[in-house]
Amino acid sequence: VLAWTLEIKDAAATLGLAGKLFYFWDRRSYLSEGRLWLERGLAIVNESTPTSLHAEALFQAAWLAPAQGDIITAHKFIEESIALWQTFETGGRQGLSLAKVLLGNLYMDEGDPIKARNLTEDCVVFFRKQKDMWNLAYSLSKLGRAIRDQDDYALARSNLEESVALWRQLEDAWGLADALNNLGLVAYREGIYATAYSLFEETLMIQRKLGNKRMIAYSNRNLGIVILAQGDIDKARPFFDQDLVLFREVGDKSGIALTLQYQGL
Repeated sequence: VLAWTLEIKDAAATLGLAGKLFYFWDRRSYLSEGRLWLERGLAIVNESTPTSLHAEALFQAAWLAPAQGDIITAHKFIEESIALWQTFETGGRQGLSLAKVLLGNLYMDEGDPIKARNLTEDCVVFFRKQKDMWNLAYSLSKLGRAIRDQDDYALARSNLEESVALWRQLEDAWGLADALNNLGLVAYREGIYATAYSLFEETLMIQRKLGNKRMIAYSNRNLGIVILAQGDIDKARPFFDQDLVLFREVGDKSGIALTLQYQGL
């Protein structure tokens, strides 16, 4: 069906259907497939394509690109998405805020937690006012990550614990795993290794249930990092070996690069 929508150059149909499949592609780690269809759809966008659909597809493509090491394309897409959301007089604030959270996440990947925090704090305020619990939980997790990288562990933990509580209330396993992982990284940075290990174990258990190979690899790698920090290189090495296989399988270039750093120890 997707191929047919491209044949008839119906961008709205392509992006609408691709948007329905986005979470499947992301959570099952079909990164290349997701990007392929989204970017093909974006290539045929025209003036009749609904702006909100265009902006959402740009957001989704920007979400998938970083895992494949394509930060430049991710920036391009998310900045275009933000520009489109800003054209809405009303009704575009939710999409705009989510796009800003994702841009903040890209800044985190580039080592700029200050920019990330500034963008994400405003979004947390907005989602809290709107009582939008899903997006509040998501943005709190990303804010906690940014604050963690500014070494304010107490405030980072406060935001992440609120995120965890919201995800448990919403019964959303995907979001819960993300927040638990970020909370585990706070404990790891503080040298509280038993707590970090426990949080990463819970994260790994959830990711295995979800079948997300890419995030299974990240969770497994974090367990290896905790073991390594306690000086047991031989026990840690098998974790990194397993991760490398999974990252190569799903085509996560950033994951491969990070894991190789540890595998060579």
